[in-house]
Amino acid sequence: MGQVGSTGIYYTPPVPGGLLGQSAALAYARGARTPGEIVSQGGYFYIIQVIISLSIVAIIVLVTKPKSTFIPGPPEKERYTAV
Repeated sequence: MGQVGSTGIYYTPPVPGGLLGQSAALAYARGARTPGEIVSQGGYFYIIQVIISLSIVAIIVLVTKPKSTFIPGPPEKERYTAV
């Protein structure tokens, strides 16, 4: 039987370069060996990490944002028309 590709979770230790370095390390851990493969898979992982990070920040902001209260202005005067 042939070996089935793994879709498990990969642990990569912290690497220099922020999200880009982490994406490249993850791509290498998943089997990318040439620079083209690392860039291709690393870019994909980078985009996914940015989307997940923005989603988490948005959820935190929405949960912690105090509910805004509407403060009405002065009441408008009614206009009367001559009959």
